[in-house]
Formats: sequence, structure tokens, C-alpha cells
Amino acid sequence: MPIEVFTAENINACAEENRRFAYKQETDPLFMQVQRGEISSEEWQAAVQNIKDRFPYVTEDVSVEYPDYEPEQPQTEGTVE
Repeated sequence: MPIEVFTAENINACAEENRRFAYKQETDPLFMQVQRGEISSEEWQAAVQNIKDRFPYVTEDVSVEYPDYEPEQPQTEGTVE
């Protein structure tokens, strides 16, 4: 059973990049609507929190175990199956 370790630093870097993209696509337009009085500040803040929930930061490394993973066996020349 292979285990892969993802460092907190790498996870958080990905989360930051994903948040930045999501803020630009999803919440920046809403902020302008707040400024124009078209939606409430609470709606915008809820959208910001949704992004934070989707892409959380972690405080420690994460290990993932793949119990059903079976690596392919390399074939050697001259063998017949």
C-alpha cells in the first residue's frame, strides 16, 4: 500500500493559488456589486468564506494511503503470459 506525503507548505501554496483565482472570478465582481448597493455585504462575505472553506490552509503535513493501488509489474523480455 503506497503512502504519499504532501507537505503543509505545498498544500498551502496550492490553496493560496486556488483562492486567488477563485476570488478574482467569484468575489471581486460581487464586491463591486456591494459598492454599487446591488447586494449586501453579507452576501459577499459569505462568498469569501465559501472559498476559504473550499481551499483551507493546513498546519501539518498530510499523508494519503492508497489501499487499492496495485502498481503495474514490469514485463521482462522473453516472458510470455
